[in-house]
Amino acid sequence: MIPARLKLLRRLKKNLPGEIFLEPATLEKYSGDKWLAVHQPDAVALPRSTKSVATILRFANQNKIPVTARGGGYGYVGGCVPVEAGIALSLARMNRIKEISFDDAIAIANDTLYGLGAGVWSRDGNTAYKAGRAIKAGRVWTNCYHLYPAGAAFGGYKQSGIGRENHRMMLDHYQQTKNLLVSYSPKKLGFF
Repeated sequence: MIPARLKLLRRLKKNLPGEIFLEPATLEKYSGDKWLAVHQPDAVALPRSTKSVATILRFANQNKIPVTARGGGYGYVGGCVPVEAGIALSLARMNRIKEISFDDAIAIANDTLYGLGAGVWSRDGNTAYKAGRAIKAGRVWTNCYHLYPAGAAFGGYKQSGIGRENHRMMLDHYQQTKNLLVSYSPKKLGFF
């Protein structure tokens, strides 16, 4: 790790005690997934509130430290691995965060260079639909995740690729196409 970055991260840890981890064992835990991708982060963040999330993201942005959001699980879906070190922002405690405004949630979701896929969970169909439309990703799953219908267009927004595969829309590569996959079932589907 760059010594200057370590100094900055120690300062962040002091400001958010119990939420920022720099210990080697914790960094190791967040450095891999089931796809065998391995790259150790400089720090692991386990925020306890939306205020902490905002503090971490503001700090990272001001200091040009990359942030990789990581799901609560360890596996094919829940384990994003940082490719440039930086901060691994664990979402494991996010179920304790009770309030976040719609606009803030969309801003966080869209604050990335990439946009291949995203997931939205909501009991309010109108909110779920609005979120799916607002998120800048080529495929948005709603109340489900990783369903792959054979004829559905596949491709990303921003730096996640140009064009679409598996559909006639691949010819319309200059357009931004969105694919909303919505489950209206009250039962869990697949892994979720």
